[in-house]
Amino acid sequence: MTAFRPKATAAKTSKGSFDMTDRAASAEFLTAFATGWPEREPHLMVLSLTTQKGVQDFALTREQALLVAKTIKRTAAQLAPPPAAGPNPGARRA
Repeated sequence: MTAFRPKATAAKTSKGSFDMTDRAASAEFLTAFATGWPEREPHLMVLSLTTQKGVQDFALTREQALLVAKTIKRTAAQLAPPPAAGPNPGARRA
């Protein structure tokens, strides 16, 4: 687990988003992910995220999925480069 202070939004605000700026949080490293859709509900996307603690499945509408993708892309572009040396807890060994 790595402690972090997210800039984004866990207390629900009046606009329906969550504000995480007032609390410390911890995150598990993502070890795998998958996307798909239920056969009987093709209008939903299921995002499965796997960590060492297990799998969490999230159902998203098309609009939510596009917003998540846009937000992840924007945030990833702002990340600092990885450190030159040292272990990378999220990396897999061959």
